[in-house]
Amino acid sequence: MRFDGRASRSEFWFWALWWAIGNIVTNLIDTVIGGSDSNVVGGLWALATLVGFIALTVRRLHDVNFSGLLALLFIIPPIGVLFAIVIGCIPSVREGARFDQPNRG
Repeated sequence: MRFDGRASRSEFWFWALWWAIGNIVTNLIDTVIGGSDSNVVGGLWALATLVGFIALTVRRLHDVNFSGLLALLFIIPPIGVLFAIVIGCIPSVREGARFDQPNRG
């Protein structure tokens, strides 16, 4: 996972689409395995994708020329969801190139 560089709007939204599809599938599996109270597979899915989502969010924030520390807003659930939608809709700005590190492989 890389926390430097930038992520475009399309990268952000395609990842969100695949995460939502994975979430639906894991919820279906949980329902089949243990009924409506089970959340084992969904919990594992959430843990497996957490760091990737944070890295993507930090890179998206860099693309719109904000500090990656703003990703901490996801700690507050209602604000975090709205924040994700907003940063996913903001167009890229040229000034975000300051976060690129071309010398890093």
